Amino acid sequence: MFKIGEFSQMAQISTRMLRHYDKLGLLQPSVVDHFTGYRYYTLEQIQRLNRILALKDLGFSLTEIGGLLEDNVSLAEIRGMLKMRQAEITRTVLEEQMRLARVAARLRQIEQAGQPSGYEVVIKQPTPLTIASQRQIVPQIEDMAQYRCSMFEDTYAWLKTFQVAPVGTELVIYYGVEFADTQIDMETAIPIPHEARVELMPYKHVDIHLREMADGVPVATTIHQGSIFDVPVAITALFTWIHTSGFQVAGPIHEIHLSGQETHDTDFNAILFEFQIPVTPM
Repeated sequence: MFKIGEFSQMAQISTRMLRHYDKLGLLQPSVVDHFTGYRYYTLEQIQRLNRILALKDLGFSLTEIGGLLEDNVSLAEIRGMLKMRQAEITRTVLEEQMRLARVAARLRQIEQAGQPSGYEVVIKQPTPLTIASQRQIVPQIEDMAQYRCSMFEDTYAWLKTFQVAPVGTELVIYYGVEFADTQIDMETAIPIPHEARVELMPYKHVDIHLREMADGVPVATTIHQGSIFDVPVAITALFTWIHTSGFQVAGPIHEIHLSGQETHDTDFNAILFEFQIPVTPM
């Protein structure tokens, strides 16, 4: 058996907490010397202590933990709860990292207020394209990267099945007349040879549509290189140029991925995107 000090070192928990758990009846010493008052624990009690600590990290109160231990929660159940909690913590960390990146980007915008944007905007005629595309509603803006990557991966796999090679740079189209951070209407597209479209057939679960992109409407366009969180600066430059140059917006924002195929491993701090907005004279 182990004295309370030895047990605390082995379990990496303070003797104060061990006494507290004893008082609550969660983890009582195996033996208490009636003459000295020394508390002794056994090696087998480490398992119960680890369950207490795991359930505590899951957010259960000590009272709730006592009830769960009385119900003899299985190792498999605790493992499942831990995995769920791990996923929640991971998502929270990612969301906080994104929040910090957005704050840094907003600070840069504040610091650059009143200075030239540094974005060159030009008008050009878009090239007619035949595209294989998917259009979905993204529930939350935090889900954007996951949805885009998955949609592109599915489309590339779909094209590979029919031995059709892309002939241009992938793009994303954002529908809607205003910015939305929920229920985002988005289309991902990959240009393909026009003559290949008649050979394509449905494949598995992928809901892909083939269509032409060519309506003759010119676009105002600019290039953004750097962090994805600085994209609002590029969009602001585009809209400012459009409204100060005698044009008006005539369609949704197009995002062209000049830096190549977007994947789950894409470094969103080093992107090269072209943004296009269809325009007509005012």
